[in-house]
Amino acid sequence: YNLWSTLLSYKPLEEIHLLYCAVGDKTAVQIATKLSSESFNNLTQLDLTDNQIGDSGGEALGKALLTSSCKLTYLNLKLNPLRDAGAHHIASALNINTCLLHLNLSGCIFGPTTFVIFGESLKKNRTLQKLYLPNNFIDEDSSHELTQGMAENFVVQDLDVRMTGISSQDEILLNSYIDRNRTQHR
Repeated sequence: YNLWSTLLSYKPLEEIHLLYCAVGDKTAVQIATKLSSESFNNLTQLDLTDNQIGDSGGEALGKALLTSSCKLTYLNLKLNPLRDAGAHHIASALNINTCLLHLNLSGCIFGPTTFVIFGESLKKNRTLQKLYLPNNFIDEDSSHELTQGMAENFVVQDLDVRMTGISSQDEILLNSYIDRNRTQHR
């Protein structure tokens, strides 16, 4: 039984949902390779919630987001141990990616340096509308960087940073930017 042969037989394949399937780095790299090719150019939704994707899988998925053949609008990697090494690549991809509308990296065990990259990426990204980053760790400096990124972003309308340790002052500012963006897009 070959999962890829089966998946590729469905044309056009628009969604893949492999939740709680023990998907690890090796499979994530295979998926990323397909996303970077014409094989999955109709795929718009990828949900890999609660698997075992770590550094190399996160890196590969981040690199796939940089390719013109990747048309994902929805990516959910919630509860995967991406850590900073894997999450950095996904956050950095937002500098260039123009398709992704919804990204969920809740509980992916990353810290302040990744939040800084998200802050930088939010300054440039003009397509992402929903970003979920709760249950990761932010410090005061990275909290300010993320907030500064949102100050320059007029597209994100839903940002979740619960249980990150974000300062109450930055949380208030983030909420005001979200309200501004929602009002602007009504």
